[in-house]
Amino acid sequence: MNNEVFLVYVVFYGEILEGDIGCVFQGRQRVGLRFKKNVKLAAMKRKISAKIAIRCGMAMSKLFYKFPISTDPFKFCEMQLLDDDDLGTMMEIWWSTGSENPQPVELFVKLADLEPVENRNDNTGEDFYQDVEDFSDPDVDEVPDDVDDEGPEEVEDLEELFVGQQFENKADYVFAIKQYSMKLSIDYKVVKSTPTLYVGECWRADDGCGWRVRAAFIQRTQQWQIQKLEGRHTCTVARMSQDHRKLGAKSICNCIMPLVKDIPIILVSALIIDMQTRFQYRVSYRKAWWAKQMAMQQLYGDWDESYNELQSWISAMVEYVPGTVVDLQTLYYRGPNGQLELGKRILLIAVAQDGNGNVLPIVFAIVESENSESWAYFIRNLRIHVVKQDNICIISDRSKGLVAAIRQSEVPWRSVYCIRHIAVNFHNEYKNRDWRKRIVNIGYELEAHRFRHKLARLETDMAGSKPSLRQWLGSMEPWQWAQCFDEGYRYGHMTTNLVEAVNSVLRRTRHLPISAIFSATFYRLATLMPKMGLKQAKQLEAGHVYVEKIKDAMKDNTQRARLMNVELYSRNLKIFQVTEYISRRSGISPRSYGVDLRNRRCECGMFQTLRYPCAHVVAACAIYSLNVEQYIDDVYTLERTLHIWGNEFPVLRDMSTWEVQSPAFEMLPNRSLRRRVKGRPTTMRIRNDMDIREEVDPKRCTICRTVGHNRSKCPHGNVYTGQSSRSERN
Repeated sequence: MNNEVFLVYVVFYGEILEGDIGCVFQGRQRVGLRFKKNVKLAAMKRKISAKIAIRCGMAMSKLFYKFPISTDPFKFCEMQLLDDDDLGTMMEIWWSTGSENPQPVELFVKLADLEPVENRNDNTGEDFYQDVEDFSDPDVDEVPDDVDDEGPEEVEDLEELFVGQQFENKADYVFAIKQYSMKLSIDYKVVKSTPTLYVGECWRADDGCGWRVRAAFIQRTQQWQIQKLEGRHTCTVARMSQDHRKLGAKSICNCIMPLVKDIPIILVSALIIDMQTRFQYRVSYRKAWWAKQMAMQQLYGDWDESYNELQSWISAMVEYVPGTVVDLQTLYYRGPNGQLELGKRILLIAVAQDGNGNVLPIVFAIVESENSESWAYFIRNLRIHVVKQDNICIISDRSKGLVAAIRQSEVPWRSVYCIRHIAVNFHNEYKNRDWRKRIVNIGYELEAHRFRHKLARLETDMAGSKPSLRQWLGSMEPWQWAQCFDEGYRYGHMTTNLVEAVNSVLRRTRHLPISAIFSATFYRLATLMPKMGLKQAKQLEAGHVYVEKIKDAMKDNTQRARLMNVELYSRNLKIFQVTEYISRRSGISPRSYGVDLRNRRCECGMFQTLRYPCAHVVAACAIYSLNVEQYIDDVYTLERTLHIWGNEFPVLRDMSTWEVQSPAFEMLPNRSLRRRVKGRPTTMRIRNDMDIREEVDPKRCTICRTVGHNRSKCPHGNVYTGQSSRSERN
């Protein structure tokens, strides 16, 4: 374990139980965090609270840890963390027993409900960064105090001010005064502010309050120092208000910088709770939102300048990463100032799967929109630089732009459709959920005769519908959507929903500038490849040949094959008849299947579709002592998956050492082409027609439990409640 960093395992949404080893932390949710050894308890609680607020929308009430009362055997009791001394005790005990128990520190959090956050913006949902023209905030002190834009990364809470106290820069000094004022629930005004002098006095100095502070920059020490601290506040009140005038967006930005850096998608409501925990003031939603945008800009740069930084990133990739190919195309449109303008951007992604079902992103492209030209550009570069072999199966939706691009490119690939998109289009046409489920089951069917039978029954049930089922399916060939006619091109993959798995990896970068998205994608892939490659290599070293998915499937097929009867029909052609007696109800005759090992076919359809032996093939090979593993496709071998994940990236040099050419031209984003010019996006995930929300039961009135109205319009409101909440009061 690293001497400077330790791991913490936080359990919440549960309870503390008593077991054989003493206390046991049991909870429905868990989260892992990493902290430095010299962390303070307040900082630890802030980070844990932020994580919990994101996960379940609740606040931390109490924090407990397991205190070992014996080590042979280990036995624990719960102890609450109240101050830094408790944290230090926990650290010393844990480091001393680390060699015997190398597990992370386990903590338990008791939860409390968050206070409701007022949000006057109608666009609810997760906050993304939008283009910010002005960071001014009317709640911030109007007197300029020349605080540096960068500000302190994290300033420790200061109890008191005193003469001779020194600060690294002016920002730290100003922030210390603000903290002091917020602690006492008073305010101050700036009398004088220059690059070397800062004087402040109580905002009620005219009423007789004599508090005054003076600090200056000392040339000898190159630090700011408090030179005078006169008088005491005689105007202190119990509480200034719910908010504090000096707790402005800049001050909040300095406080939340570490949180935003660790969790870019942190909720604004979590930041409000963090500020309330620190200063006992509840800042407005608007102020906290602006503070987060300021922190995002300081951490990741300006959105407009990011387009030009992208050119430097591309040049560096070509220079320092061998094999990098760049095809940069721009819109030939000149703005009023002669600058090249760029509009909205869309990230196109192509992914593949290895034999174990692991998702591997292979292509990223940033385009202006999802039209036929963009898809043609994407398909052309995919064919030239990435997928050069033929007989590739592309699973996609029925997007007109994508279908037209594949048709025009004339690539020797098989283009099939995602069954989930087909189901959505079917539901939009007929509005029948039962029919939609049946069309999906038909698409997954492996046997051709069962496919035809189910399709005929559905067509009979849909008689009279317009258009008819055959008319609706007329534009698609059976092999484009039915698994039984696929001839094994899909390897059992029926949907493009696996692309959504990439969203969970990249969703933290969606609201970042384009150059930050570019760099984050590179570094995440650079760390993903060796991690997955090491996993395959360890399995190979352990003597395994096939991936876990196939090992489990073959184990299950072997057990099923024991209850099957096999008859040999052709020794030379390796043709068998396999009769299964598994789960056959009384009165139903056993089912027989023909197996052709030479052509790798079975009448159940699984052998030729999934490319590994089904239970019938396993039974035939077992009876006649044939090696069943010879019929497993090479795609499922660990050697092949290791070859896939063995393409590792080189270490990219530090940006300060890059020797790249300056951008050939300046790019300026065209803000008028954005989807939403103002306001926050309504959700983190871009939803489409595929996102159908299943409703188990229709909404019912909470008073009479009938469908068709709600509580406010219930005709029995006065009967059940005595008096309606909207009735006229005397």
